[in-house]
Amino acid sequence: MKKRILITALACGLMFSFSGCGKVKVEGFELSHYDGSDFSNGYDSDLLYKNTSEFLGGDSGVIWVSEEEDPEYGGYFYQYMSECASVNNGGTPDDIHGDIATDSSTAAYTTHIAISRSKDMYDWELCGVLNNGYGLKAGMKAFTEGGIWAPETIRDPKTGKYFMYFGGRSSAYYREHYEERYGSEPVLGVNSQVWVAGIAVSDTPVGPFELVTSENFYGGKANLNGEYLTEEAPAFDFVKWYGADCAFNRYCTDLAPFFDENGDLYVVFNAQESSIDCWGIKMKDMVTPDYSTITLLMTAGGGGNPYAGDDGEADSSKPWRDGKIAAPVRVEYKGKAANNSAITPVIGEDTAHYGVNTNYINDPQAPRYKKSSYIEWEEWQDGTPNTEMIEVDGKTMANPAYNSNSDNSKVREGVQVISHKDKNGRMAYYLTYTYTGVKNALYNVHFAVASSPLGNIKGEEYTAPKGKEFSMSLGVDVNNDYMSNLGHVDYVEVDGEWWIAHWEWTVPFGSDPKYDIGRLYALSPMTWFDDPSVDYYLPLANGPTQYLQAKPCVATGYKNIAGEASVKATNVQGDTLKYLTDGYTVTKSMYSDCVLQVKKKTEITLTFDSPKTVRGILIYNSYNYENAFSKIAAIQFDLAERPEWYTGGGKGLSCYIKDLGFPKAYKENEKILYSGVPSVATFNEIKVNSITITISDHLGNANTLNIAEIMVLGK
Repeated sequence: MKKRILITALACGLMFSFSGCGKVKVEGFELSHYDGSDFSNGYDSDLLYKNTSEFLGGDSGVIWVSEEEDPEYGGYFYQYMSECASVNNGGTPDDIHGDIATDSSTAAYTTHIAISRSKDMYDWELCGVLNNGYGLKAGMKAFTEGGIWAPETIRDPKTGKYFMYFGGRSSAYYREHYEERYGSEPVLGVNSQVWVAGIAVSDTPVGPFELVTSENFYGGKANLNGEYLTEEAPAFDFVKWYGADCAFNRYCTDLAPFFDENGDLYVVFNAQESSIDCWGIKMKDMVTPDYSTITLLMTAGGGGNPYAGDDGEADSSKPWRDGKIAAPVRVEYKGKAANNSAITPVIGEDTAHYGVNTNYINDPQAPRYKKSSYIEWEEWQDGTPNTEMIEVDGKTMANPAYNSNSDNSKVREGVQVISHKDKNGRMAYYLTYTYTGVKNALYNVHFAVASSPLGNIKGEEYTAPKGKEFSMSLGVDVNNDYMSNLGHVDYVEVDGEWWIAHWEWTVPFGSDPKYDIGRLYALSPMTWFDDPSVDYYLPLANGPTQYLQAKPCVATGYKNIAGEASVKATNVQGDTLKYLTDGYTVTKSMYSDCVLQVKKKTEITLTFDSPKTVRGILIYNSYNYENAFSKIAAIQFDLAERPEWYTGGGKGLSCYIKDLGFPKAYKENEKILYSGVPSVATFNEIKVNSITITISDHLGNANTLNIAEIMVLGK
């Protein structure tokens, strides 16, 4: 990526310039800078990025490893990718076994995990130690032989080891020995296969990862459930504990581990019966499930679902049906049978709402009741039912092009759990998930909230305004027609900054299929937005966007310090000044008013308590076209000291930027402005006391100007 290096400054004395709405006073020397309004000839890639990556893949897990955690491998983000991602390989899915290939074309580990690393979560390089990029190896008797989906890796802070959780297609060996291991024939799932959940361990983030066994993890001893682990059976041996007829025994994928506030480990995952549902389980250690805790967190519904009414059909009277709310139930187990025979799980109902039902198999008594689980909304904010419609370029679309899974009610996949303290200082847990499937423009990321990792099992419930739009963390919006298929993400937090590593489809809305090369990696910042209607914060993406954004602070050394300044502005309308430095660039239509609103023009001043070293500034435009600015008339910097690099005359204690442009991120004829787009300036380091920004030039025709956010990249 071409970048502009700033090494000079223009020297001048006191200057005046004129913008469209009148005279703007500026002082000092004109600051040499990069103007981000036109990045066709390159941009300052030390500080900025834009989502035009050609890194192919999907459903990857991303972690940050600090140098303090791992002196040898720290200082990088690591990405673990489904299938073989961008690795150029040959061979067949059965080629994963055996010794390491000496030639990359041999692809001895085809469909196993490709590992890449990055300093900034944008530019990635393959780093897996196996076969030039891979990281997972398995023996000939392994329970899986490929089709590895959605690997997620986590570092154990106690041992420093790295654990990879994944779902994969069962091997021929596993299926051939199924009956002798479990005492029954295998119940096949998706694509006439058994899809199982496994764990692999490595001493390093680059591998080699090996399937967990008693030999490589416990020194030859049994796990905490008294089981001796081998490659022949998955670490999550659900069949052994629940029987072969339970959904998560024949289709299990999208495993995502997380630690709660007490340091306890949990894993959430997807399982499929007639729908793809979300489950969770607590772990006794990094590799031992506590099978007594497995809980159905959210079901997407569908006829024939085993958690429906007694006739096996969808029961609309139950709120967890059709995705309206998660089923508040936990699968019970009675431990391993003496003869290792199948154990059928018990499903409980919420008796407070629906009375006692004892017709479930192997449940001679009333079921065990749990009050509630993760809350998820299926209506729009105004209370009207969701009809699976989406607006694109001002047009309402149903079942958009590239829709390979139009039955959206039957899918809740790509699960993650993140946590954040609510407004009362309590920990809130967010189950994030995706509707539909890949190649659907509705493949967005939503969230549901609970007060404990496995749902609100203590009877505590959050309340929130209803609305599918309300629950969307990252997704397609009216002001976005260039990026879709954003689902199955990873949330990454480093040094107080939150990020969403996600994907985009190259032909979002039925574009020419000849340009369809698959899913591409993308990155969006995230903020915890304060919606006054609820007592927890919302994890909202500052994206998606294909325009310039600031890179992570851990990579550049510069973070957004605008929130540390006292802020004032002229001509402010209402109580809107608070939105200018709240961290949210406004990428959802329902929050289009959560911006600074001023009458005609404004002068904004950010004053710091102590001098700050500054390297750049991003000023985000309105959500609405009519209220947008066309450029920034002037930015005045009150300097705390003369820059060492400045060679011009005068005292050098003031400098300015005039007429900072705004990218052509809009459709003038349709009055559509792409959301989350800033005017950007980057420059050599300056130490400032305050920054004054003058905005007076209108893009639209409204008398009111809106500014969504100001970010100052500093130290």
